[in-house]
Amino acid sequence: MSGYNPLTNLDRRGVLVGVVAVLLLVPAASGVATAAGATSVSITPTDGSIDVGQTTTFEVVVNDAQGGVGASEFSVAVDDSVAEITDVDVLGGGATSVDIADDGSAVEVEYAFRDTADTGAVPVVEVTLEGEAGGQTDLSLEPAAGNDAVLVFDEEGTGYDVTETNGAALTVEAEPEPEP
Repeated sequence: MSGYNPLTNLDRRGVLVGVVAVLLLVPAASGVATAAGATSVSITPTDGSIDVGQTTTFEVVVNDAQGGVGASEFSVAVDDSVAEITDVDVLGGGATSVDIADDGSAVEVEYAFRDTADTGAVPVVEVTLEGEAGGQTDLSLEPAAGNDAVLVFDEEGTGYDVTETNGAALTVEAEPEPEP
């Protein structure tokens, strides 16, 4: 007897073919992790003006989406002695977390599972501010707590390479002094 058993040899051959197939397919399927593309994030308009007690709204916009904007994590900060953040609206549906600081000086925004325009400039959040005292303040985009950068993801969950963040300025006009 030669010891040849077609079932045993087939099983070994099948296992070997399966292992080779997996070794070839796994790297091809997983690929190298790539960014969704480069983009910048801006607050618009770039400047605004209101009187003490009035409100105005600014938008946070992903400037060059190439696959929508499905998720993001960032913070917007302002000098609360001049203006306070009073409201935030994440545009579109999905899961959101918005945390406005008690003094109105900042808001942390995190959202996911959004369906947006796939290309171009995509507004993602509206931030409402109220004038507190005469002066000027910058609105700045900053990383959310625990992050090193402003994070933006396309609708597939792939991160954008955020190359620049652009803030805005707000002037609050003080009420004029009454004439004596």
